[in-house]
Amino acid sequence: MHVQAAENCLFDGKRSSDEFNICSDALRFSIYHAALTVAKELGPNLESRESELRKYSGAIKLILEEPDVLASSDLLALQALTIYLYHNQTDDEHTRYVLIGKALRMAQSLGLHRDGIILQKSPFETEMRRRLWWNIHRLERWLAENYLAHPFCVEPQFDTLLPSNINDCDISTVDGEFPKPRDGLTEMSFCLVDFELSSLTFKLLKLRPPIESDQQGQKSRLIQESLKKLTDEHLKFCDPANDFDFMITAYAKLSLVCVFSLNN
Repeated sequence: MHVQAAENCLFDGKRSSDEFNICSDALRFSIYHAALTVAKELGPNLESRESELRKYSGAIKLILEEPDVLASSDLLALQALTIYLYHNQTDDEHTRYVLIGKALRMAQSLGLHRDGIILQKSPFETEMRRRLWWNIHRLERWLAENYLAHPFCVEPQFDTLLPSNINDCDISTVDGEFPKPRDGLTEMSFCLVDFELSSLTFKLLKLRPPIESDQQGQKSRLIQESLKKLTDEHLKFCDPANDFDFMITAYAKLSLVCVFSLNN
């Protein structure tokens, strides 16, 4: 999601079609739901956290059952569902697995599995589609693994490129030029690190026991290549004194510990 573009969509009254209002409501409720999920304290005048979560969860699900929303070509409804699934702690595992299947089918119906350049989309829309697709793809793999199922969509079945390593200020809704990726950390760095580690984990899980000697060497190569990419593009720029940098480094190291365990 692009923060400024989301703010414009949610608070700009110029776009007032019923379809847009419903989709923007879904996005708004999903943001409220996410904020309540991660909030440590609530004000004294608010209802209980659990009651508020159930209220917004129910509202999001009702909106996403609307035929006009399901048939919409706008990304807002899909963004709302994706945010909801990332922070969903109210539904059981089965419900979340079913909902991510719905999100994946909505994404494919919008062509998000094809890169925006191929579809001749604008630079801004191309970048937003990449961000949304890779978040859905990553989430579907994670939920499928927890559900002991095989992911529906793997890399050979789509050609959507990874999002660019840029800040939101680097790309405009009206600029016709693709922004040049930055060297170093950006607002997208954590997501890009997460996508890389998720892809590596999935590749290693496909090489399940019994492992042949050549497969063991393949696993080691995959890990080393991924570690080099992460270090060269992100981790070497991290400053431990900076909270955001520390979070990226800590997450990457903890994830790599798990990855190394898969190699043994």
